Amino acid sequence: MADPEEPEAKFVERLVQRDERAFSELVRTYEGRVVGLVARMLGSQAEAEEVAQEVFIQVFKAIGAFRGDSKLSTWIYRIAINHCKNRSKYLKVRHAGE
Repeated sequence: MADPEEPEAKFVERLVQRDERAFSELVRTYEGRVVGLVARMLGSQAEAEEVAQEVFIQVFKAIGAFRGDSKLSTWIYRIAINHCKNRSKYLKVRHAGE
């Protein structure tokens, strides 16, 4: 988060309210770590950047479902990991058909 003084719950509430500045802060804060995680899992920087975009779209769509049982970062990384698993399955099927 851009403002380290802002409590995470308040930041999440701004996200739930569809605050565009909050989403920009979210992407700025987590984009590098998400892209890095995805690149390590998929082995491709180009795939990582595409999947990272999908991750942030999913976060945007699903933020209302975030219950706060874990840190926001943990929830985002879980979404990223799930997207990587799905992309890996898709790529295996696509390459098997070639």
